[in-house]
Amino acid sequence: EGVERAMKACFFGMGSIGMRHARNLRHLLGTRGQKGEIHALRSGRGGEMPEGLADRSCASWDDLEPPYDLVFITNPTMMHYETLLKAEPLGMSFFIEKPVFHSSSVTSGIPRSLSGKTVHVACPMRFHPIIEHLKARLPGEVFAARLLCSSYLPDWRKGRDYRTVYSVRRELGGGVGLDLIHELDYARWLFGQPEKVLRISGKCSALETDCDD
Repeated sequence: EGVERAMKACFFGMGSIGMRHARNLRHLLGTRGQKGEIHALRSGRGGEMPEGLADRSCASWDDLEPPYDLVFITNPTMMHYETLLKAEPLGMSFFIEKPVFHSSSVTSGIPRSLSGKTVHVACPMRFHPIIEHLKARLPGEVFAARLLCSSYLPDWRKGRDYRTVYSVRRELGGGVGLDLIHELDYARWLFGQPEKVLRISGKCSALETDCDD
């Protein structure tokens, strides 16, 4: 009695994104003076995990110790929805790396069992000060907008060969349309649901990928 219970979090996937969220969680708990316990279910393909980042590294679902206060789904894109369905009984709050779905063929919707639970999909550019400034000051009707985004995949993960990450593999949910979904999301956030969508895409660069770039 009187002993503070440590907040328990579980991570599915501890690649670069998962480790970033875990570090941020550690920092946030530290600034609040809270205790935290992080468990990580790993496939073993995400590279070396820094010592002390996770309190428990799990090789299978049977090694997990629910219930969890927070569940982070940060594995490759094509596994997000499948993991969400399986992990739903493990906790009450879920953080899912974007996007939830990697294909229109699996967009059967969020299961009803998640009703009443907290589910947050990572689209953080909505909260960027510039986007918030625009959102607050846009007129009621916008007739036209042009949004440009430029990014170079080999620069994303310093010290890691881009050819080894899921972003270059179509079957894992890679490709610019999903990786740069933030820009599509904030366009909809600012201007509303489009009446019609025309997509022109393809592989144009010399990058070693089988995805649209």
